[in-house]
Amino acid sequence: MENQWQYLKMLVETGKLPHAFLFSGSNGSENKEIAHDFIKLLHCQEKDFSKKPCGACRSCADIERQMHPDSVLIDSQEEEIPISKIRELKDCFSLKPFLGQIKTAVIANAHLMNREAQSSFLKLLEEPKGNALFILATEYPEMLLPTILSRVEKVRLFTVSKTKKEDQQNKFCKKTTQDFTRLAESDLGYRFEAAKELSGSPQLQEVLQIWMGHLREVLLLKAKNPENNMNLNKLAETIKLIQRIHFLLATTNVNPRLALETLMLGI
Repeated sequence: MENQWQYLKMLVETGKLPHAFLFSGSNGSENKEIAHDFIKLLHCQEKDFSKKPCGACRSCADIERQMHPDSVLIDSQEEEIPISKIRELKDCFSLKPFLGQIKTAVIANAHLMNREAQSSFLKLLEEPKGNALFILATEYPEMLLPTILSRVEKVRLFTVSKTKKEDQQNKFCKKTTQDFTRLAESDLGYRFEAAKELSGSPQLQEVLQIWMGHLREVLLLKAKNPENNMNLNKLAETIKLIQRIHFLLATTNVNPRLALETLMLGI
């Protein structure tokens, strides 16, 4: 992530900032954290650029408390970000900066914007007023309108080196696949206990993606061998069920534990 941060600082220092960024490639909290630090950098009052963001000036402190008059954070805890939030953002950006030279906004979990909200935000991107900068932070950029994606500078964030990340991912995939095999062979009581534990995991969505990938591979292998004793229809239905649970968890406020218990009944 250090390389991406230096790139962002270079854009600020050279005055070559685009008017909108998309931060993705890491988990939701990390995307938002980097966006938060970048906003501090833009508003920081420290004169020595190498020390920005200082974290001690009034602007840094106000942004930390989400009280800066020239910075807006939309971080919905609901199942979607409605158009009303974007209209409020438009009203705010119709005014000139109060303290500095730029107004900024971060939309965390940007994929939660409903279609109306995305269309409204697109108009704001197409017709920015004054010196404005927007940051969309999301784990699921594919859920944004293509017209939005075409108008933002994309920055993919990674917290560890590619090699180390791949090694960690391979180990995680192997363990996750083994866990699923154990679940499939266990009774309902064990599965429900597993659902309870997994429902609080920050890696829940990734676990479901690995399960889907594993089952697709199994399905393809079994389909090539007509003498196997695996019920292919059952396997296909399980994959569809995991896909549905994954989508619901990503786009709604469905209770993770209840969703996973439903999944456990279908394994």
